[in-house]
Formats: sequence, C-alpha cells, structure tokens
Amino acid sequence: MKIDCDDPVSDEDAAKISDRVVLLTHRFSRTESAEVSVRKKNNWFKAELVIVADGMTVRSEKLGSTIIEAALMAADYLESQIAKYQAPIPPERNKDELVVREKHFSIRRLEINKVVSEMELSGHDFFLFQDIDSGEVRLLYRRADGKYGLLVPHANDI
Repeated sequence: MKIDCDDPVSDEDAAKISDRVVLLTHRFSRTESAEVSVRKKNNWFKAELVIVADGMTVRSEKLGSTIIEAALMAADYLESQIAKYQAPIPPERNKDELVVREKHFSIRRLEINKVVSEMELSGHDFFLFQDIDSGEVRLLYRRADGKYGLLVPHANDI
C-alpha cells in the first residue's frame, strides 16, 4: 500500500487511509498493488485511489476539504463500485442489448497534432489511430476539463 501526497500526511491519517484501503483489497483474491495519490487543487484535495487486483484495475477519484476526507471518500466510492461488481452477475445478455451501434473503419497513421485537428473539426470525443512515430495504436480522448488525454496500451498487452 502506497500513499503519495503533495502535503505532509500525519501518521494517524496515513494509518486510517492505509487501514481503509487494506480492507478494500481483502475483497479480492489477489491484489498486486494499491496506491493513493493526493494532490492539492486550489483549496481542495483531490485523492485518487487505484487498486490492481484479480487481473483488473479499479480506480476512484474524489475531492475533499482535507487529505483524509478526500482519501476516505475515494475509498467509500470504490467500495460501492466493488460491491456492485461482486454482486451476482445478471443473466447473460446478447450483444444486441449491449452494443447499440457498430462502426467499421481503418486505423490511419497520423501525427498527434493532426488527430487533435480532426477531433476538433469532427466534434468527436475520442479518436483511435496509429501513431506515425511509434507505430503503436493509441486513443486520444477529450477530458471533462476540455483538454486531451492519450491512452497508450503496453506493447506486451496487445
């Protein structure tokens, strides 16, 4: 369990956060890592909790007025998500119920600045492409703050 924070965290708060996250990790059969990162954002603290377990990554991000409040809110939210995931799985649904549209397209080799331009012109929120420099498949997406994020899969995962 790792806690990374811009501001100093008291031993008492670190212990509370650690205990709470360890309880969450017990919901899985095999936990690879658990990490809490807290960053100061204006007058707020933004806590991000990431647990890698049972072959998946679960994540939560919350704002609070203190480090401990933000971290515990992130843990509470993640606990509710885990409970939902570990609830009995509903009966199998067919693809037609889950996927409402299927689109086929060619992945083009582009530079990142051209991808941004195409996204802005098309109004799309994401764009799948092959990076012209690395040859890797990447996904550029528009974040809630209007900036862009880039998803880059690990080469050995493809």
